[in-house]
Amino acid sequence: MSVIDEIKARLDIVDVIGSYIDLKRSGKNYKALCPFHQEKTPSFVVFPDSQRWHCFGACQTGGDIFTFVMKREGVDFQTALRILAQRAGISLDALQADEGEGAALRKRLRDMHAAATAYYQENLLRRPEGEDARAYVRSRGLSAETIAAFQLGYALDAWDGLLNYLKGLGYEREEMAQAGLIIVREDGRAYDRFRHRLIIPIHDAQGRVIAFAGRVIGQGEPKYLNSPQTPIFDKGRTLYGYAQAITAIREADKAVIVEGYMDVLSAHQAGFRNVVASMGTALTPTQLRMLARHTHHIIFALDPDTAGLRAVERGVEVARETLADHVEAMITPTGALRFQSTLEIDLRILRLPEGLDPDDLIREDPARWQTLVDEALPVVDFYLKRIQEDLDLSTLEGKREAIRIMGPLLREIGDATVRDHYVQRLARTLRVDERSLAADVFRPTRKRHSQPETRVAIPTRAIPGEDLERHIVARLLQTPEILTHLGDALQRLGQDDFHIDELQDARHRLILQVLLTRLIGGNLTGVEDILEDIPQDMHDYIQELLEYAQAFPEMPLPVARQEVVASILRFRLRRHQEMASQLRFLLEEARTQGDENLTLTYGVQLGNHLRAIGELHRLLPAVLSP
Repeated sequence: MSVIDEIKARLDIVDVIGSYIDLKRSGKNYKALCPFHQEKTPSFVVFPDSQRWHCFGACQTGGDIFTFVMKREGVDFQTALRILAQRAGISLDALQADEGEGAALRKRLRDMHAAATAYYQENLLRRPEGEDARAYVRSRGLSAETIAAFQLGYALDAWDGLLNYLKGLGYEREEMAQAGLIIVREDGRAYDRFRHRLIIPIHDAQGRVIAFAGRVIGQGEPKYLNSPQTPIFDKGRTLYGYAQAITAIREADKAVIVEGYMDVLSAHQAGFRNVVASMGTALTPTQLRMLARHTHHIIFALDPDTAGLRAVERGVEVARETLADHVEAMITPTGALRFQSTLEIDLRILRLPEGLDPDDLIREDPARWQTLVDEALPVVDFYLKRIQEDLDLSTLEGKREAIRIMGPLLREIGDATVRDHYVQRLARTLRVDERSLAADVFRPTRKRHSQPETRVAIPTRAIPGEDLERHIVARLLQTPEILTHLGDALQRLGQDDFHIDELQDARHRLILQVLLTRLIGGNLTGVEDILEDIPQDMHDYIQELLEYAQAFPEMPLPVARQEVVASILRFRLRRHQEMASQLRFLLEEARTQGDENLTLTYGVQLGNHLRAIGELHRLLPAVLSP
């Protein structure tokens, strides 16, 4: 029996909810004033038989003991699980998500990086061998506060300094290699990856060290050496300075992306703490989504040389592709599962003076840096300026190239007034007729996916009513892509989005919540990813769901999504039938007691459920047939 099942077996919903609010018996059920909205007549009902509750008043919500505690305490599922486990006298040790083998490995690697960080810091701050590194830090103008905040250190000019230090702490050579801290040659000899370098720790979003960058002291190549990809470090999913910048990004409602580590250090030291670095790589969709969770205003401030401009253009292209094509999972304020484009960001570009990178400019003239940030150009303005600088717009070839570059940007402007403004500017720049330009830019093009979605008959193998929920979650767990446009498919049928709270099994709600969170963060590459955020006690159940899903017949994604839609309609039909049955009982009870208000309320709600049942009976044949 899982921890969740054990909690439900030990705790009665009447006792749990009764400890929060005053419940009064009404027939075989219990009633109370709803704790989630103001009311004078009790509409909150607890059903001991099904161990569920429901508000028949303004809330129209319900659930089990976990849902109630989450809403009442204002906590997430994991916290509610802990509260109820403690109440049931169940050990919290079983709820620790870090008990899994993969999680244990990642924790050990993080611990090893923390130990290495302390070792490098000691070298920089106190050891005589670190004098060259201290001199370099002074030459860059870095303060003691900045060194401490970013945990800077120094790797000795030795082959096995860190190796011997970690070995003394009980770490094995194989672990060090897996962490990327040492290199093992084919002949079996091992040596430190970083030697005679300023060490710049790289942190994850929680501020834990997960990798290092090493800046050579004096002459040598490469100038910067980075940790390789490891189980805890993926360069494309990491931004340097992100953990230190999150609060400032939210407060300023603006994030500035620079290219190098020193750019970030100088910016933060000067008080510009909303600055992060892409670590010399092109911006990735995951990095863009990380920033978009905290602000809708993002500024590129990369070096003004050719490589820097190319990086800007790649970053803009990533943003455009992500905005245009990436469909993300959202949970709406009502709890609905919603998939739509969510990265509505104001993207701007900061043009740095020739010969200066952000580090130089901030150290020499921080006020000018602030001015340039404030005056950063919108993307379309930046490209308008670029085409004037780079193209011969007096020639037909130059004009065509300008339209090729500007066309996609103009087509993506949603506001008609703004779009017309830029069309007018481009027409004046190219000295062409505005109407002809607009006709050329906005000429309809055939889309790759313009064909209507194929309709195929859905397999009609019987799924028992109590297994419909399990079937839906298993299918979504097996193929998360089904969620793409699921909300739209339901809306086309006149149905509401699918809600997490519709699921009755607390395990299913947690699985889907974690699945959505991973999708939103771009951190889902496989089922094993969600296991990091799921209690160890539930891992076997997830494996059961996946084994159950293996029996599903193979079908194209649109057909699989259609099958899930059909299952959701069947699931809702069953729930409406259950609610109608409960309301008939409550209605008869209200009539017996002579309560006209409740009789009217329950009668209206019963009618709503009966109409929903009729509509679902009408829709299902159409969904199931080709």
